[in-house]
Amino acid sequence: AKRWIILEVGIGGEYDPTNIIRNTKTVGITTIGIDHTSILGTTLEDIAWQKSGIVKERANVFTGVKQELCLKIIKQRCNEKKANLLEIPHVNLDNWTTKEVVKINTPLSVCLAYDWLTRTTKNKINGIGINILSNQNNFHKFLSTVLKQLENFQFPGRCQNVKIRNLNFYLDGAHTIESIILASRWFIESTKGSSNEKVLVFNLTGDRDPLKLMKVLYENCKLSLVCFTPNTPYIDDDLNSNFNNFSEVDKMKNVTEIAESCRNNFKLNSMVFTHILKVFEYISKRFGNEEVDVLVTGSLYLIGATLVALEKFSSNTRFE
Repeated sequence: AKRWIILEVGIGGEYDPTNIIRNTKTVGITTIGIDHTSILGTTLEDIAWQKSGIVKERANVFTGVKQELCLKIIKQRCNEKKANLLEIPHVNLDNWTTKEVVKINTPLSVCLAYDWLTRTTKNKINGIGINILSNQNNFHKFLSTVLKQLENFQFPGRCQNVKIRNLNFYLDGAHTIESIILASRWFIESTKGSSNEKVLVFNLTGDRDPLKLMKVLYENCKLSLVCFTPNTPYIDDDLNSNFNNFSEVDKMKNVTEIAESCRNNFKLNSMVFTHILKVFEYISKRFGNEEVDVLVTGSLYLIGATLVALEKFSSNTRFE
Protein backbone atom coordinates (compact mmCIF):
# COMPACT_ATOMS: atom_id res chain seq x y z
CA ALA A 1 0.00 0.00 0.00
CA LYS A 2 1.11 3.54 -0.69
CA ARG A 3 2.09 5.74 2.22
CA TRP A 4 2.18 9.52 2.20
CA ILE A 5 2.65 12.24 4.78
CA ILE A 6 1.95 15.93 5.29
CA LEU A 7 5.14 17.16 6.94
CA GLU A 8 5.51 20.61 8.48
CA VAL A 9 9.06 21.94 8.65
CA GLY A 10 10.65 23.20 11.82
CA ILE A 11 11.97 26.71 11.29
CA GLY A 12 12.20 25.75 7.63
CA GLY A 13 15.47 26.22 5.81
CA GLU A 14 18.54 24.81 4.15
CA TYR A 15 19.47 22.93 7.31
CA ASP A 16 15.99 22.05 8.54
CA PRO A 17 15.84 18.52 10.06
CA THR A 18 12.92 17.61 7.79
CA ASN A 19 15.28 17.73 4.80
CA ILE A 20 16.18 14.17 5.67
CA ILE A 21 13.05 13.31 3.67
CA ARG A 22 14.39 13.54 0.12
CA ASN A 23 11.61 12.25 -2.13
CA THR A 24 9.22 15.17 -1.63
CA LYS A 25 7.18 15.93 -4.73
CA THR A 26 4.92 18.73 -3.47
CA VAL A 27 6.43 21.65 -1.54
CA GLY A 28 4.82 24.78 -0.06
CA ILE A 29 6.49 27.97 1.21
CA THR A 30 3.87 30.13 2.88
CA THR A 31 5.15 33.65 3.55
CA ILE A 32 8.50 35.21 4.44
CA GLY A 33 9.17 37.70 7.20
CA ILE A 34 12.04 38.70 9.46
CA ASP A 35 12.16 35.92 12.05
CA HIS A 36 14.66 33.46 13.55
CA THR A 37 17.39 35.82 12.39
CA SER A 38 20.16 34.08 14.35
CA ILE A 39 19.62 31.00 12.16
CA LEU A 40 18.07 32.18 8.90
CA GLY A 41 19.75 35.56 8.40
CA THR A 42 18.91 39.20 8.96
CA THR A 43 17.53 40.20 5.53
CA LEU A 44 14.52 38.99 3.57
CA GLU A 45 16.84 37.86 0.77
CA ASP A 46 18.91 35.73 3.17
CA ILE A 47 15.77 34.25 4.68
CA ALA A 48 14.28 33.52 1.23
CA TRP A 49 17.46 31.61 0.29
CA GLN A 50 17.27 29.60 3.50
CA LYS A 51 13.53 28.95 3.29
CA SER A 52 13.80 27.62 -0.26
CA GLY A 53 16.29 25.07 1.04
CA ILE A 54 13.32 22.77 1.62
CA VAL A 55 12.75 22.51 -2.16
CA LYS A 56 13.59 19.05 -3.50
CA GLU A 57 14.58 17.92 -6.98
CA ARG A 58 11.76 17.89 -9.54
CA ALA A 59 9.18 18.92 -6.94
CA ASN A 60 6.19 21.10 -7.68
CA VAL A 61 6.60 24.21 -5.53
CA PHE A 62 3.90 26.67 -4.47
CA THR A 63 4.33 29.79 -2.39
CA GLY A 64 2.36 32.62 -0.88
CA VAL A 65 5.46 34.86 -0.91
CA LYS A 66 4.77 38.24 -2.53
CA GLN A 67 8.09 40.13 -2.28
CA GLU A 68 9.68 40.28 -5.76
CA LEU A 69 13.27 39.87 -4.54
CA CYS A 70 12.27 36.85 -2.47
CA LEU A 71 10.37 35.30 -5.38
CA LYS A 72 13.41 35.80 -7.61
CA ILE A 73 15.60 33.91 -5.16
CA ILE A 74 13.05 31.10 -4.75
CA LYS A 75 12.80 30.79 -8.53
CA GLN A 76 16.59 30.60 -8.87
CA ARG A 77 16.81 27.86 -6.28
CA CYS A 78 13.97 25.94 -7.94
CA ASN A 79 15.86 26.14 -11.24
CA GLU A 80 19.01 24.82 -9.58
CA LYS A 81 17.08 21.78 -8.35
CA LYS A 82 15.06 21.37 -11.54
CA ALA A 83 11.90 21.98 -9.52
CA ASN A 84 8.76 23.66 -10.88
CA LEU A 85 7.66 26.90 -9.26
CA LEU A 86 3.93 27.03 -10.06
CA GLU A 87 1.64 30.03 -9.80
CA ILE A 88 -1.28 29.91 -7.40
CA PRO A 89 -4.46 30.97 -9.20
CA HIS A 90 -5.82 34.29 -7.98
CA VAL A 91 -9.01 34.12 -5.95
CA ASN A 92 -11.01 36.73 -4.02
CA LEU A 93 -12.14 35.41 -0.64
CA ASP A 94 -13.45 38.71 0.75
CA ASN A 95 -17.04 37.47 0.78
CA TRP A 96 -16.07 34.29 2.61
CA THR A 97 -13.84 35.44 5.46
CA THR A 98 -12.40 38.57 7.08
CA LYS A 99 -9.34 36.69 8.34
CA GLU A 100 -6.37 37.79 6.26
CA VAL A 101 -4.24 34.80 7.22
CA VAL A 102 -7.00 32.50 5.93
CA LYS A 103 -7.23 34.44 2.66
CA ILE A 104 -3.49 34.04 2.16
CA ASN A 105 -3.16 30.38 3.08
CA THR A 106 -6.34 28.80 1.73
CA PRO A 107 -5.48 28.95 -2.01
CA LEU A 108 -1.97 27.70 -1.22
CA SER A 109 -3.35 24.81 0.84
CA VAL A 110 -5.77 23.84 -1.93
CA CYS A 111 -2.94 23.83 -4.49
CA LEU A 112 -0.77 21.63 -2.30
CA ALA A 113 -3.54 19.13 -1.63
CA TYR A 114 -4.70 18.81 -5.19
CA ASP A 115 -1.22 18.80 -6.68
CA TRP A 116 -0.62 15.68 -4.65
CA LEU A 117 -3.95 14.22 -5.72
CA THR A 118 -3.04 14.91 -9.34
CA ARG A 119 0.09 12.82 -8.89
CA THR A 120 -1.61 9.92 -7.09
CA THR A 121 -5.05 9.39 -8.61
CA LYS A 122 -6.77 9.54 -11.95
CA ASN A 123 -10.22 9.72 -10.42
CA LYS A 124 -12.52 12.69 -10.26
CA ILE A 125 -13.65 14.33 -7.04
CA ASN A 126 -17.23 15.57 -6.95
CA GLY A 127 -17.32 15.08 -10.71
CA ILE A 128 -14.46 17.50 -11.37
CA GLY A 129 -11.19 16.48 -12.95
CA ILE A 130 -8.37 16.97 -10.46
CA ASN A 131 -5.82 18.66 -12.71
CA ILE A 132 -6.94 21.99 -11.30
CA LEU A 133 -3.84 23.99 -12.11
CA SER A 134 -4.34 23.64 -15.83
CA ASN A 135 -7.73 25.31 -15.69
CA GLN A 136 -8.83 28.35 -13.66
CA ASN A 137 -12.48 27.29 -13.75
CA ASN A 138 -11.64 23.88 -12.32
CA PHE A 139 -9.61 25.51 -9.56
CA HIS A 140 -12.52 27.74 -8.55
CA LYS A 141 -14.91 24.78 -8.57
CA PHE A 142 -12.58 22.87 -6.28
CA LEU A 143 -12.06 25.88 -4.06
CA SER A 144 -15.81 26.33 -3.74
CA THR A 145 -16.13 22.72 -2.62
CA VAL A 146 -13.27 23.04 -0.14
CA LEU A 147 -14.63 26.26 1.37
CA LYS A 148 -17.85 24.51 2.29
CA GLN A 149 -15.80 22.06 4.35
CA LEU A 150 -13.62 24.81 5.84
CA GLU A 151 -16.53 26.82 7.25
CA ASN A 152 -16.48 24.75 10.45
CA PHE A 153 -12.70 24.49 10.64
CA GLN A 154 -11.16 25.70 13.91
CA PHE A 155 -7.46 26.38 14.49
CA PRO A 156 -6.91 27.04 18.22
CA GLY A 157 -4.72 30.06 18.78
CA ARG A 158 -5.09 31.45 15.26
CA CYS A 159 -7.84 34.04 14.86
CA GLN A 160 -9.72 32.32 17.69
CA ASN A 161 -12.62 33.92 19.56
CA VAL A 162 -13.54 32.89 23.11
CA LYS A 163 -16.14 34.60 25.32
CA ILE A 164 -16.00 34.08 29.10
CA ARG A 165 -17.93 36.22 31.58
CA ASN A 166 -17.68 39.83 30.43
CA LEU A 167 -14.51 39.27 28.39
CA ASN A 168 -14.35 38.74 24.63
CA PHE A 169 -10.99 37.08 23.93
CA TYR A 170 -9.23 37.33 20.57
CA LEU A 171 -6.33 34.89 20.44
CA ASP A 172 -3.66 34.86 17.76
CA GLY A 173 -0.13 33.51 17.94
CA ALA A 174 1.32 36.21 15.67
CA HIS A 175 4.99 36.90 16.47
CA THR A 176 6.45 38.63 13.39
CA ILE A 177 5.80 42.08 11.96
CA GLU A 178 3.83 40.64 9.06
CA SER A 179 1.65 38.39 11.20
CA ILE A 180 1.12 41.07 13.87
CA ILE A 181 -0.16 43.41 11.17
CA LEU A 182 -2.65 40.74 10.06
CA ALA A 183 -3.65 40.00 13.66
CA SER A 184 -4.27 43.68 14.40
CA ARG A 185 -6.39 44.01 11.24
CA TRP A 186 -8.41 40.96 12.28
CA PHE A 187 -8.92 42.38 15.78
CA ILE A 188 -9.96 45.79 14.43
CA GLU A 189 -12.37 44.24 11.93
CA SER A 190 -13.80 41.86 14.54
CA THR A 191 -14.46 44.65 17.04
CA LYS A 192 -15.64 47.21 14.50
CA GLY A 193 -18.60 49.13 15.87
CA SER A 194 -17.87 47.98 19.43
CA SER A 195 -17.51 50.64 22.14
CA ASN A 196 -15.92 48.12 24.51
CA GLU A 197 -12.61 48.88 26.20
CA LYS A 198 -9.67 47.29 24.37
CA VAL A 199 -7.02 45.41 26.37
CA LEU A 200 -3.84 43.80 25.06
CA VAL A 201 -2.16 40.82 26.75
CA PHE A 202 1.37 40.61 25.37
CA ASN A 203 4.62 38.72 25.55
CA LEU A 204 7.15 37.41 23.07
CA THR A 205 10.04 34.99 23.01
CA GLY A 206 13.32 34.49 21.20
CA ASP A 207 15.37 37.27 19.63
CA ARG A 208 12.39 39.28 18.37
CA ASP A 209 12.18 43.05 18.90
CA PRO A 210 9.19 43.89 21.15
CA LEU A 211 9.18 47.55 20.06
CA LYS A 212 8.52 46.71 16.41
CA LEU A 213 5.58 44.46 17.28
CA MET A 214 4.18 46.76 19.95
CA LYS A 215 4.37 49.78 17.62
CA VAL A 216 1.90 48.11 15.24
CA LEU A 217 -0.50 47.21 18.05
CA TYR A 218 -0.16 50.55 19.86
CA GLU A 219 -0.81 52.63 16.76
CA ASN A 220 -3.76 50.63 15.45
CA CYS A 221 -5.74 48.95 18.21
CA LYS A 222 -6.87 51.87 20.46
CA LEU A 223 -5.75 50.11 23.62
CA SER A 224 -7.03 51.09 27.06
CA LEU A 225 -4.59 48.82 28.88
CA VAL A 226 -1.58 46.62 28.08
CA CYS A 227 -0.88 43.62 30.32
CA PHE A 228 2.56 42.02 30.24
CA THR A 229 2.83 38.47 31.56
CA PRO A 230 5.14 35.47 31.35
CA ASN A 231 3.97 32.33 29.57
CA THR A 232 2.66 30.94 32.85
CA PRO A 233 -1.02 29.87 32.98
CA TYR A 234 -1.25 30.05 36.76
CA ILE A 235 0.92 29.23 39.74
CA ASP A 236 1.30 25.47 39.83
CA ASP A 237 4.82 24.03 39.76
CA ASP A 238 3.87 20.77 38.07
CA LEU A 239 1.88 22.58 35.37
CA ASN A 240 4.36 25.34 34.63
CA SER A 241 7.26 22.94 34.17
CA ASN A 242 5.52 21.78 31.00
CA PHE A 243 5.63 25.18 29.28
CA ASN A 244 9.32 26.04 29.11
CA ASN A 245 12.58 25.39 30.89
CA PHE A 246 13.09 28.87 32.30
CA SER A 247 12.55 29.50 35.99
CA GLU A 248 9.75 31.77 37.11
CA VAL A 249 12.38 34.35 38.13
CA ASP A 250 13.93 34.31 34.64
CA LYS A 251 10.52 34.58 32.98
CA MET A 252 9.53 37.56 35.14
CA LYS A 253 12.87 39.26 34.47
CA ASN A 254 12.31 38.88 30.74
CA VAL A 255 8.74 40.18 30.89
CA THR A 256 9.74 43.14 33.07
CA GLU A 257 12.47 44.13 30.62
CA ILE A 258 10.00 43.95 27.72
CA ALA A 259 7.47 46.03 29.65
CA GLU A 260 10.01 48.70 30.59
CA SER A 261 11.28 48.93 27.03
CA CYS A 262 7.76 49.41 25.68
CA ARG A 263 6.81 51.92 28.37
CA ASN A 264 9.88 54.02 27.62
CA ASN A 265 8.99 54.21 23.94
CA PHE A 266 5.18 54.41 24.01
CA LYS A 267 2.65 56.09 26.24
CA LEU A 268 1.22 52.90 27.64
CA ASN A 269 -1.27 52.39 30.42
CA SER A 270 0.30 49.10 31.38
CA MET A 271 0.84 46.56 34.14
CA VAL A 272 3.05 43.52 34.73
CA PHE A 273 1.60 40.28 36.12
CA THR A 274 3.12 37.06 37.40
CA HIS A 275 0.79 34.73 35.51
CA ILE A 276 -1.98 34.80 32.92
CA LEU A 277 -4.91 33.85 35.13
CA LYS A 278 -4.15 36.83 37.36
CA VAL A 279 -4.36 39.07 34.26
CA PHE A 280 -7.84 37.80 33.40
CA GLU A 281 -9.11 38.06 36.98
CA TYR A 282 -7.80 41.62 37.19
CA ILE A 283 -9.40 42.72 33.91
CA SER A 284 -12.73 41.17 34.88
CA LYS A 285 -12.70 42.87 38.27
CA ARG A 286 -11.44 46.23 37.00
CA PHE A 287 -14.13 46.64 34.36
CA GLY A 288 -16.94 45.15 36.41
CA ASN A 289 -19.92 44.17 34.30
CA GLU A 290 -18.69 46.04 31.22
CA GLU A 291 -17.78 43.93 28.22
CA VAL A 292 -14.10 44.11 27.31
CA ASP A 293 -12.34 43.07 24.09
CA VAL A 294 -9.07 41.33 24.99
CA LEU A 295 -6.42 40.69 22.34
CA VAL A 296 -3.81 38.08 23.31
CA THR A 297 -0.87 37.95 20.90
CA GLY A 298 2.92 38.09 20.47
CA SER A 299 3.88 34.48 21.09
CA LEU A 300 2.62 30.98 20.35
CA TYR A 301 3.88 29.98 23.80
CA LEU A 302 1.71 32.72 25.28
CA ILE A 303 -1.32 31.43 23.39
CA GLY A 304 -0.74 27.85 24.55
CA ALA A 305 -0.49 28.96 28.17
CA THR A 306 -3.54 31.21 27.71
CA LEU A 307 -5.72 28.32 26.54
CA VAL A 308 -4.83 26.46 29.74
CA ALA A 309 -5.48 29.55 31.88
CA LEU A 310 -8.87 30.08 30.22
CA GLU A 311 -10.02 26.66 31.44
CA LYS A 312 -9.38 27.77 35.02
CA PHE A 313 -10.83 31.20 34.42
CA SER A 314 -14.08 29.78 33.05
CA SER A 315 -14.49 27.61 36.15
CA ASN A 316 -14.60 30.74 38.34
CA THR A 317 -11.71 29.41 40.46
CA ARG A 318 -9.55 32.21 41.80
CA PHE A 319 -5.79 31.81 42.13
CA GLU A 320 -3.76 34.51 43.87
